Amino acid sequence: MKKKKVLVVIAGLLIFLAASAFIRNVDPFSDLLSKLEDYNKNNQQEKVYLHLDKPYYAIGEDIWFKAYVLNTVTSEPSQISNTLYVDLIDELNSVKKQLIIPLSFGMGWGDFNLKDSLSEGNYRIRAYTRWMENVGSEFFYDKTIKIGRSASAKIANKKDNIKVIPLKSASGQVDVQFFPEGGSLVENIPSRIGVKVVGSDGLGKDISLSIKDQNGVELSSIKTKHRGMGSFILNPLPGQGYVAVATFADGSKKEIPLPTALPDGYVLAVNNSDSTKVSVKIMISGSLLGKGDVKLIAQQNNNVIYSTKASSERQVISTSFPKEKIRSGILRLTLFTPDNRPAAERLIFINNVSDELGLQFEKLPGASKRTAKIAANFKVSYASKPTPGSFSVAVNNISKVGIDEFNESNIFTDLLLSADLAGYIEKPNYYFLSNDEETRNNLDLLMMTQGWRRFVWKDFLADKINPVKYQPEKLLVISGRVTTNSGKPVARGKVTLLSSSSKFFMIDTLTDENGRFAFREMFFGDNTKFAVKAQTEKGKDNVDIKMDERALQLVSKNRNTGDIQVNKNEALSRYLSKSDNYFSELRRLGLLGNSINLETVNIVAEKKKVTESANFNGPGNADYVFTAEQLETKQDLRQALVGRVAGLNFRLNDEGQQIPYLNKAQSSDNLSPMKIILDGMEISTDMIGDIVMNDLESIEVLSSIGLSFVYGTNGGVLILTSKKGRRDSQNISAAPGILPYSPTGYYTARQFYMPKYEPGKTSNPADYRTTIFWKPNVITDKDGNASFEYFNANEPGTYRVVLEGMDAFGNLGRKVFTYAVN
Repeated sequence: MKKKKVLVVIAGLLIFLAASAFIRNVDPFSDLLSKLEDYNKNNQQEKVYLHLDKPYYAIGEDIWFKAYVLNTVTSEPSQISNTLYVDLIDELNSVKKQLIIPLSFGMGWGDFNLKDSLSEGNYRIRAYTRWMENVGSEFFYDKTIKIGRSASAKIANKKDNIKVIPLKSASGQVDVQFFPEGGSLVENIPSRIGVKVVGSDGLGKDISLSIKDQNGVELSSIKTKHRGMGSFILNPLPGQGYVAVATFADGSKKEIPLPTALPDGYVLAVNNSDSTKVSVKIMISGSLLGKGDVKLIAQQNNNVIYSTKASSERQVISTSFPKEKIRSGILRLTLFTPDNRPAAERLIFINNVSDELGLQFEKLPGASKRTAKIAANFKVSYASKPTPGSFSVAVNNISKVGIDEFNESNIFTDLLLSADLAGYIEKPNYYFLSNDEETRNNLDLLMMTQGWRRFVWKDFLADKINPVKYQPEKLLVISGRVTTNSGKPVARGKVTLLSSSSKFFMIDTLTDENGRFAFREMFFGDNTKFAVKAQTEKGKDNVDIKMDERALQLVSKNRNTGDIQVNKNEALSRYLSKSDNYFSELRRLGLLGNSINLETVNIVAEKKKVTESANFNGPGNADYVFTAEQLETKQDLRQALVGRVAGLNFRLNDEGQQIPYLNKAQSSDNLSPMKIILDGMEISTDMIGDIVMNDLESIEVLSSIGLSFVYGTNGGVLILTSKKGRRDSQNISAAPGILPYSPTGYYTARQFYMPKYEPGKTSNPADYRTTIFWKPNVITDKDGNASFEYFNANEPGTYRVVLEGMDAFGNLGRKVFTYAVN
């Protein structure tokens, strides 16, 4: 028995020792990589790009856009969110208009009409999803556009617009910053130091630098060579301090101290000039040799695509890895110490042209005639194989709409560069127009001197990850709270949501213990009107309903300082003058917002009969509408309505007064007369005889349950609006327990207008469009084929076609070509 106990103890001890050995053999660095992988799975982010039809606009025009939303981890069209918010923001950082765009497979489109009530200025277009709000507005799509006002629009404008002059520093102050490669200077280790010089206008400034030690001895001199950026080599000695003497364009000088070197540490030196591989050199201080393995990882969108370990026995370690299978975009190299602390970091850009979509047109348009029909057929491929995709196309007359190609933002500049770098990037498209050695070197300078945006190691290792506040928004939510009149929550109360804006629907739910309710997964258009009805668990309707309102995202300061123009009209003078015929035509047709049309225009659309009333469903949204012209010969309501409204008649009450009823109400045991609302106030039926028909502007009859529900009745409602009555005089609430509600819904994009010309016809009307054609959703078939058609405007010039988009796997493509119109 004793022997058996000894064997059990020995077996237990062996198991313990084996477990201890297993624990000791766990690799902390592997744990860190696993933790990073888990973080990526649970914190997939989104980034947004908007393709705009042109780079700047004038009052009276439309901004047409298509949104492309990518998942940052998979680099594929995002399936995280189905709802996108797009804001038009003025120079006072006020949101002038917000659109809610439905997304399908990471894409959606819309438009802004620049009404004449707007002032010219430096506007911003900002786009983001609810999910993106968790990581802050610095990750939103945010583009500055100039909006001017033509001479014709100024004539048409009948009110004084407030002009805002953006404040830009008038001083010659220049900011000079130094960025040691990898993050820090280390004594006795040569390091490359990046330089970035930015003026008060946000643009790069080229200067001369003389690098000196603390004794004033010049060690080297350089000139910044590209938009205020450059670099130099320094081997800091122990105990030495260093300065850079900057000479500015006006001849003035300034002495700037360089960063202080650490006594020991690690330095990264990265060579990204080879088109086939990335070469990395790791240099280690002598005091840190032999402390264990250092580790290097390369990440793209937080995905680890390369990792290696090396013994710290040697002071210089070299490694490399191929670029062939790395997608285009920013690559982040991080060096870890033997105890797994990040010691150095470097960004580089991978420009792998093989992962771009091939966009091949069958035949590019040659010289063409005005008003000619253009038919374009193109084929999309990836890795030489056909692939389906979704694209947007814009055609401009660049003889009027001048293009600064270097400063142009596009699907590559935004999704591969701007979305992952902090701060303003000057002339972003410069880095994509050529892949020569000079451009690659200048892009590498940008990587050295521009901060990383999306991930901070210090917070990650300390588990300081911001909690998720907003969940991905698939569809819209209508929510609120029901309380008693004394403010106590109504638990297990019934809440009904009803609308008849397009077609009648009704759904209901129950409140929770706190009186809260929510209708989720809602898809409804803008201007949809709802009625919300609430009752207690016992069916009492004497309750208060408060709806949740989504607050607008706070507007941060404009970070695109280099794109701000103090005098917008002067900056756009060429465009505005060359487009003046177009704006004159808009004014003639009465299409410039507040303009007064002095010429005859044939109105095709039906004029809305009622524009001012207290109708909770919206003015004119009724089963029957009668205007003042239709009422002026009628003596009373009975004569005006009987025989003209199905099922409506009048009955005498005990006082001998004529009271309106609907037939469907008469069939019930408890007869309910129609409610009567006069200028927003419910009046008693015994006041009908006092109504003077000639004083009425309109009568709206709500006979359907969908429209009358909001008034708490199924017996119908008569809404009377006097000639003195106004819609904004509405000062009553709906029936007890019922609340009218008009939330912002999904925007329905308008159709881009395109005239169709008859072949051979010479007397075509004036056509001065600047955007000749816009189509946001050109879809290829399974073989990658697609086409689009449009007509040239009735003006000569050089026409520019821009086609861009992506396939189902997030591979990007862009094609630009021009042709002459005679």
